[in-house]
Amino acid sequence: MSEIIIDSVREFIKREVEPLAEKIDKEDYYPRELVREMGKLGYISPLYEGLTISDMSNIIEEIAKVSGSVALIQDAQGELVSEPIRMFGNKRQKEEFLDKLVRGELIGAFGLSEPCCGSDAGNLDTKAEKIHGSWVINGRKMWITQGLYADLFLVAARTGDKKLKEKTITVFLVPRNKCITTRKIEVMGTRGTGTAEVEFNNCEVGDDNIIGDINGGWKVIKHALLIGRIAISAIALGLAI
Repeated sequence: MSEIIIDSVREFIKREVEPLAEKIDKEDYYPRELVREMGKLGYISPLYEGLTISDMSNIIEEIAKVSGSVALIQDAQGELVSEPIRMFGNKRQKEEFLDKLVRGELIGAFGLSEPCCGSDAGNLDTKAEKIHGSWVINGRKMWITQGLYADLFLVAARTGDKKLKEKTITVFLVPRNKCITTRKIEVMGTRGTGTAEVEFNNCEVGDDNIIGDINGGWKVIKHALLIGRIAISAIALGLAI
């Protein structure tokens, strides 16, 4: 990463992140305005901005040196939500959601982990059934970063026989509405990240809210986790320094 970019990141962290780091941790404070500031400068989704995975990792590592919570927010917003839409979303999804996510104008959450099986996507229980032309989603997600504050959920759901495991998973974009309930989960670290249990109760979306293909969600999830795990490794490095 060029010295100009790294110097800019460090200046931003010193000016915007350092003054909030203690408040985020002690008060379990979600830094909504800080997310917008990161979006304005292109730090939420470096890949969307045309930077490399190495650049992305360096940015996240620098943030994590000061606040693991802010780095985790960046990962959830950028690598786990924005990146799958960038890679697999349709034109409407990109125009309606992606641009606002990477600018920090919308908050996104990655709905994969469940009480039954953690992030083992092949065994998830959340279901999406086609009823009268709409997909109706029911299920519970656990340990969802930003779930408490999200405007938009990227949800992995079962759209076929569970025996077929990852072959019957579809990923949906579900805007927050009355069919979604959230409950705060107390965490020992990375406070201020809005970690929550999220329940979907007869949430209706159309075909146009599918990311990728029906029963093609495993491809989307794998990509998100691949990039997300690189980001998590960068967070670990930042915290260790």
